[in-house]
Amino acid sequence: MKPFFEKLTKEFERIDTLYPSIFPLTGLICAVAALESTGKVFWLITAALIMLLCLIRPFTLLKFAGGSLLGLLACLYFSWQSPHHYERLLPPGDCGAVIKVRITDSSCAGDSLYFLKNPNLIYASIEAFGYSEKDKEQKVSGAVILRLPPEAKTVTYNEVLTLKGAFIRPEQAVIPGLFDFNTYLRVNGVKHIFNTAEIISEEKGAFSIQEKILDFRNAVIGKLCDKMQSQANQNLCAAIMAGFRQGIPAETRNDFIKAGTVHIFTVSGLHTGMLALIVLFLLSPLPFRYRYFILPVIVFLYVATTGMQAPAVRALIMISVWSVMRGMLYMTPGLNTVFLSAFILLLCNPFYVFDAGFQYSFITVGFLLASWRLVKDLAEPLSWKLKMIPGTNQKSMLKLSVNTRIKLLKYVAGCLIAWLATAGLSSLYQGFNVPFSIGANIILIPVIWLAFVTAPFIIPASTVPGGGEIITGIVELLFNMMSGVCSFFAGFAESSYIGAPPEYSVCIFYLFLAGLCFFRKTTAVLVSVCGLTAILLFWNFRTDSEKPEILIMHGGDSQEASFVIRDPSARRSIMLNCPGPGEAYQAVKYLKVNGCAVIDFMTVTAPLAAYSGGIDELSAMLGISSFAVPANYGKSSSAKLSVESILRQGGVMMKADQYDKSGKLYLKAAPFLECVWTKTGNTLEYSSGKTALAIETEKASANGTRHVSVSSGGKMLYSQELKNSLFRKAQVIKYE
Repeated sequence: MKPFFEKLTKEFERIDTLYPSIFPLTGLICAVAALESTGKVFWLITAALIMLLCLIRPFTLLKFAGGSLLGLLACLYFSWQSPHHYERLLPPGDCGAVIKVRITDSSCAGDSLYFLKNPNLIYASIEAFGYSEKDKEQKVSGAVILRLPPEAKTVTYNEVLTLKGAFIRPEQAVIPGLFDFNTYLRVNGVKHIFNTAEIISEEKGAFSIQEKILDFRNAVIGKLCDKMQSQANQNLCAAIMAGFRQGIPAETRNDFIKAGTVHIFTVSGLHTGMLALIVLFLLSPLPFRYRYFILPVIVFLYVATTGMQAPAVRALIMISVWSVMRGMLYMTPGLNTVFLSAFILLLCNPFYVFDAGFQYSFITVGFLLASWRLVKDLAEPLSWKLKMIPGTNQKSMLKLSVNTRIKLLKYVAGCLIAWLATAGLSSLYQGFNVPFSIGANIILIPVIWLAFVTAPFIIPASTVPGGGEIITGIVELLFNMMSGVCSFFAGFAESSYIGAPPEYSVCIFYLFLAGLCFFRKTTAVLVSVCGLTAILLFWNFRTDSEKPEILIMHGGDSQEASFVIRDPSARRSIMLNCPGPGEAYQAVKYLKVNGCAVIDFMTVTAPLAAYSGGIDELSAMLGISSFAVPANYGKSSSAKLSVESILRQGGVMMKADQYDKSGKLYLKAAPFLECVWTKTGNTLEYSSGKTALAIETEKASANGTRHVSVSSGGKMLYSQELKNSLFRKAQVIKYE
């Protein structure tokens, strides 16, 4: 036993020497996770690690404890609320108010970029608060997210608005385990949304250096996009070069998500890394230390022009830490730079540990750096031919051929490692991994490089007659290639939906991946490869023994009920009604994490916006194979638009011609499905094997309630008079 502890002690000493930031970071993460009670697992891991360090490495325990203490202090500071914070004036529920706010969202460009609209959610800081226009104005502070009316003019950064509306608390995740908007807002230091009913006044904000920087950015983006023929390419250019995502249509964004390339829309490590490499090349004539001290300044200026978006700030900190260490001639492993950068960011905002973007960024970069030695070993045999030939006899074409093959191998291996690093998180959070993203990124990254480097030349080329049009045409061609590649690979996405795997399997997956990156012995590498392969096969081919389920949603923007039937044994999903975008989003998340790639059949109780208002968003996020409508669907413009959006995505429409004499309209939509419409409601009958399921809905009664019932084989599973509810509610019912 003693030799084992001695060996373990030496291993901890080696890790602590190589990566001095890892144990403070681990302590900070454990403290935040334990404080937030995210689960007993973190408590157990923390307790086991403390006991282990007590036994074998007391000095490392002090570093771990120091990180934990700093994490607790950071949580307290981040959660602290100023005495003048507006939330101290709000009652427990929703509250009408008149507020004065200053726009702090860098994505708001106003009229300077005419092709962009307002973001759906706009970050702002509150400067004054009143319960009504007649109420005395109170000076307050705090951050809030605004929802402006669709018809509102485009606002700009630092603009001051006086708004009339209501504070609302975002609803909790209606389905446990899915994306929780409250957690997302908390990470960003916001707890309320202000729904704006009216913009009372607008005025220019006080002088701001950041505003001037963003005005310069808007002018540059305007010049880049001015001569582009396609608005889609204008929006894509604004997204790639400066992080404006509000112009990207839902269909395009969905294609990039399915292809595993949605990171292109965010100014993140890819963009800042490309800029850093270009800047280092341009600074190469300068002395070694100078260029590494200058690099963070230039990268900071670029990140400032993007509005200091979180992904770009993460990349800035990593590049800055690495550059300063290089400039000080302090040679540290790249992984320690990643650990130190994460530690600094979590000290600024400890709740980043729950942010998916933070996890994706650092896990991906960490494994890419950790795998560097493995990739180098794989490429080593390719250089043997050159090593066997004396330098004076090496032909230039041979050197070019060997170096090209080595770089190509490293490039492909890097894309593979990046996919493996994100596969666990994507499977857990989204219910799918995207193996085709390896091919998509292999093709797209050079295209993005070309676009990123070429686009700035549009401005100087515009001074030459015809020059601007030529460069713009090249850039638009590159953007069209991006869209085409993503659309092509998105077509394979259906096979990538595997359902959210068990959490323990994700932990095991990352342990095997770490073993592959760190271990050098052949046996350990083979065990890691076999383990990764086994986990991936388990995720993709595991048998789902769950009972069939029905998801029932009601409340929120529309009060009508929505139903999703999920039948794992038949790998089939059916939906009745999609009243609004909220229901669409929840249904898509529910189906994706359960491995459903499409909605096999959909129908609505009546051809009204109250039942179909979210179908546009639904069809953009998830395919709908077939859609049944009652005979009078053409009387509703909303229903017609919904049908058109489904047809554009390749869905099939089935239409029942007319009501029979008894007032019923009957449609045999499929061997397993029947629909019956009446003047007052709808019945959906589903049969699979020995199961017979019936969902009945009735239109709203005079007192504002609606009745829904679900029965299986004559047994009533659910029967409720649904009353109006401000927040969306959901319930999952299992049936035989």
